[in-house]
Amino acid sequence: MLLMALISQFTDLFGKRLGAGLLRCWVCSFQSKTKRLFQSACSSWLSHQQWGSILGKSPSGTLSITRRLFFHQAIPHQALSFSSVCGFSYEQDPTLRDPETMTQRWPWMVSVRADGIHVCAGTLIASRWVLAVAHCLTQHVNYTVMVGSPWIDRVTPSSSNILVLQVILNRRFRPQRYWSWTGRANNIGLLKLQKRLKYNKYVRPICLPGLDYVLEDNSICTVTGWGYPKVNGVWPQFQTIQEKEVVILNSKKCDDFYHRFSGITSLVQIINSQMICVKDGGREQFCYEETGEPLVCSLEGTWYLVGMMSWGAGCKKSEAPPIFLKVSAYQTWIWDNLIGKSLALPAPSRALLLALPLPLSLLATL
Repeated sequence: MLLMALISQFTDLFGKRLGAGLLRCWVCSFQSKTKRLFQSACSSWLSHQQWGSILGKSPSGTLSITRRLFFHQAIPHQALSFSSVCGFSYEQDPTLRDPETMTQRWPWMVSVRADGIHVCAGTLIASRWVLAVAHCLTQHVNYTVMVGSPWIDRVTPSSSNILVLQVILNRRFRPQRYWSWTGRANNIGLLKLQKRLKYNKYVRPICLPGLDYVLEDNSICTVTGWGYPKVNGVWPQFQTIQEKEVVILNSKKCDDFYHRFSGITSLVQIINSQMICVKDGGREQFCYEETGEPLVCSLEGTWYLVGMMSWGAGCKKSEAPPIFLKVSAYQTWIWDNLIGKSLALPAPSRALLLALPLPLSLLATL
């Protein structure tokens, strides 16, 4: 009875076609308990084309696929991008830099605002959720977000200001590590918006990488945000979204650099597996420092959020690599919070649902 109630919940949420399909996949995986059979039976139903029609019919306009099990065992890789929903950029020409084009190229960019003042960049990951760095979310003030605008302080016809209903910080967040300025630990937070956003060419979520997403050294990715240009020796904030290509650095070499730079003993690890270093040779033109700018990488035309600007040695220390929080290291924390806050199920049903090692237990409306 409980199982049928759960199936009914998902049928109500996603429509009869999706509910029935989930049931078929669930039964298949339960009976076979083998990845190969599960993948074969379910991927035939969950084709890329079907995802597009299903996603369009869901209540929020999105279907959230959560956790590594469903990401990498339920459906083939080519169906994971969901470019009709996440990670899709309407404007791909990098030579175009006008404000409207920048909004369409980076539609997941969010301005996080405290009492109406921009404090950090955020990144839209679902219709009601924004990911940001935790150190920008500790002021206990009225937070709002502005979406759909390239301007940091200007309302446009495509923009919206949305009230933040809830701020969730990682419990292990520490604003300072060790005894010095060298970094922040678990610097990640979630913002739940008061209402769901409607997706268009100016507002769209980015995709999140799976636990096994490999970011190779020397990969070229992009940092976007409002950053700071150097003007007469000072860094006033840019008024419109900027972008800049960066190169992923080897973590060990980055750790060695910061030991030399800071004088901290080599017995203490500074750059850990939850951080990403990048090489940026022109930071005077666009300095981003501690303001949560997203580090995004394109894979087969789909954009993924791989990092958020967390800490560094400052704009004046251009030789010091900027340090980004590694988003994939917090995938479990992200999805646990999204699922726990989103599933409208009674407590016993939710407990059983989350305990099931099946894709049925890994879907939530966001």
